[in-house]
Amino acid sequence: MMIAIDEKRLEILEEKISNLAEYLIKNQNNKTSSNNTTLELMTVKEASKYLNISEISVRKMIEKREIKFKKIRTAIRIEKSELDKLVK
Repeated sequence: MMIAIDEKRLEILEEKISNLAEYLIKNQNNKTSSNNTTLELMTVKEASKYLNISEISVRKMIEKREIKFKKIRTAIRIEKSELDKLVK
């Protein structure tokens, strides 16, 4: 199936695509410069050492939802910032 399009419409489309590309590049640069914080994830074992408590205690806290966690497939990961909140 062939679509007939005149040159003027083609120019308009090319300009819109160019503007969109510039916009996306500009916004991507803004996101990377404003979001320089890295996410530090810890295992249950690392979290228990960091908090100086047993792994079982950390798992119980996770089970009770006292600690926010992320599940990556079957692995449990805890943000260090969440552990810092508990210490305060």
